[in-house]
Amino acid sequence: MEQLTMLQQVIDYIDDHIKEEIAPELLARLAGYSPYHFYRLFQKQIGYTLMDYVLKRKLQFALYELINGKKVVEIAMDYGFETHAGFTKAFKKCFGSPPSLYKLHCPLSLPQKPLR
Repeated sequence: MEQLTMLQQVIDYIDDHIKEEIAPELLARLAGYSPYHFYRLFQKQIGYTLMDYVLKRKLQFALYELINGKKVVEIAMDYGFETHAGFTKAFKKCFGSPPSLYKLHCPLSLPQKPLR
């Protein structure tokens, strides 16, 4: 149970700092584990590698902003992508279509957290 509580705190930290650069070593330190052990634990419990999870959450939050009318270029910069093209490529890889097409068919709510 302690591990789930710790993972939830890490997930909450990720969501609270989603527009910032998130260092995996910082997350491991917050959890109180070595980076190697934390990465293994996180992937086992969550089903994604740590940074794949962070990227997916960034894209989920970005999608919410996209639906609410924010421009793709602004979203890309807000979430730490270096270029519009890099954001679009990551978005398409994660969701299967480019942002312009996906926003027509997606839900209007914020993404749900996996553990709660």
